[in-house]
Amino acid sequence: MPNWYPTADLHCDALGRLTAEGEDFFLSKPLTANFPQMRQGGVVIQFFAAWVSPRHRPYGPLHQVLSMIAAFWSKIAVSPEVHPIIFREQLESQALLEGEGLGAVLAVEGGEALEGELGMLSNLFRLGVRSMTLTWNHRNDLADGVSEEPAGGLTRFGRRVVQEMQKMGMLVDVAHLAKPGFWDVIKLTQAPIIASHANANSLCPHPRNLTDDQVRAIAQTGGLIGVTMVPHFLHTDPASADLEVLFRHIDYLCNLVGSEYVAVGSDFEGSDVFPVGLADPTCWPSIWSFLETKGYPQQVIRGLAWENAMRVLRTVLPAGEVAGPAGYL
Repeated sequence: MPNWYPTADLHCDALGRLTAEGEDFFLSKPLTANFPQMRQGGVVIQFFAAWVSPRHRPYGPLHQVLSMIAAFWSKIAVSPEVHPIIFREQLESQALLEGEGLGAVLAVEGGEALEGELGMLSNLFRLGVRSMTLTWNHRNDLADGVSEEPAGGLTRFGRRVVQEMQKMGMLVDVAHLAKPGFWDVIKLTQAPIIASHANANSLCPHPRNLTDDQVRAIAQTGGLIGVTMVPHFLHTDPASADLEVLFRHIDYLCNLVGSEYVAVGSDFEGSDVFPVGLADPTCWPSIWSFLETKGYPQQVIRGLAWENAMRVLRTVLPAGEVAGPAGYL
């Protein structure tokens, strides 16, 4: 029986299916990233990303994100076993620290949800959003995504958004962001940043993966790289991606900058295919046991599994008494 470690997963896309397809988060199927499997896999912190596909926008991006936020509050945060993480103090709840229930962090994937208005960022914050990627793969009014070539950096609006996010206590997520924008964030940042779901470009040269210099820069902010199971980000031959290949990315990053700056971000529900044995949240105990067989100490594994993520959340999230009242759905 694999050893159990509490796990913090920095990225999944379950909200899209909960919104568009009306799935039930508390049933074991057909949703992959569901509550029973998260509990079986030891997940105690899960980031839920509100992502808008550029192919499916009958309304504006803000409308779509608000629909997913409504699904978060009405379909996930309705159980006494689910604990929304809004303020720093909630990370210290006895249930969370003892691995009981699920701490749920609401995120937005793509700054186009702001529709060019800084005031929308405050509104999303009041609705519980605590992390946001500045772009998806394409250009928006904050910056260019990784699919743009040649790519530019942060716009004037993008710079204001980064600064405001960090004043509020919202994680800046540089996953999907083109390199010029990434380096602009590094120059601006006053707090730890994350790349919620990305791997080592040196091992798999995919545009979504991070160069060694980018990894070092994130570590210097005190932030995190969330290693992901997406096959195309693991191996140039996605069919060859497996647990050993996933370990190579974890091990490479730990050796490059130190294990305290490495975490995990599965991207469950965000890819059509995953490696065998790494396709749903029940895989986490097998991953941690595999690291044990590779000689990783339990203290290091605990950091990778959840303590590193807890450190960054404790650093960035606002205190409840400072943030003031907020109206949540």
